[in-house]
Amino acid sequence: MPNRSFTSFLLGLLLLESAVRGGETGPVDEVLDEGGADIPEADGRESLDDAPEVRRLKALLSEDRSHREFEASLEDLLDRLTREVTQ
Repeated sequence: MPNRSFTSFLLGLLLLESAVRGGETGPVDEVLDEGGADIPEADGRESLDDAPEVRRLKALLSEDRSHREFEASLEDLLDRLTREVTQ
């Protein structure tokens, strides 16, 4: 079980890092189904004029906290593994 937990953690982290850095996370040959999107594939060009709360929090939302989040998640995983192994 400890190997499965660590593998899941590592795979999730790598997938998240890939997505954050612009990597493809889905099948390349399949077109992404955006449902009933008004402006398909143009989300990045949307104005924040109609979203004052998002505009207000833009700096906080743009912060890269990945190192701290990784450290905290890894510490949690190691604690769980230690508890599991010592039982």
